[in-house]
Amino acid sequence: ADIEQPYIEGGFPKALSHRIATLHLMTPALDVVNIASSRNLAVEEVAAVYFGLGESLGLKWFRRHIEALSVDGQWHAHARGNLRSELYSHHRRLTSQVLDNTGDSDKPVASWLELHRFDVDRVIEMMQDMRNLQRMDYATLSVAVRSLGHLISATEE
Repeated sequence: ADIEQPYIEGGFPKALSHRIATLHLMTPALDVVNIASSRNLAVEEVAAVYFGLGESLGLKWFRRHIEALSVDGQWHAHARGNLRSELYSHHRRLTSQVLDNTGDSDKPVASWLELHRFDVDRVIEMMQDMRNLQRMDYATLSVAVRSLGHLISATEE
């Protein structure tokens, strides 16, 4: 409802305001459905892994800061779009890794995090350092997104 409020106050009908406010969920929803379909798994099972990873690794925080980057011309727009795309790609790949490595577990995300504790902790520590920064910029967020790529490489089996 908080996300909808500015649209409602701007004169949009409530139903349209709700639809606009939830557009940001479309990419994750499509990723989850795509992974579930390609693996013949229940959408709920994949969603639990996808969003569990997002929560555990702070990927929502990443996305929010990428979206908040100022855009000064087309190259900043491209850079921000590339960071966003790369983050979603890493999220999909990590989800697939968890499903590949812990498919039988009752708690696949927790099992995967524990299995790769050393590498995961390095990323989480880096993110904690970033959270203490006064301001996010393209360079900082680029390093953060790349670190997820390194996590994927380090945890591939």
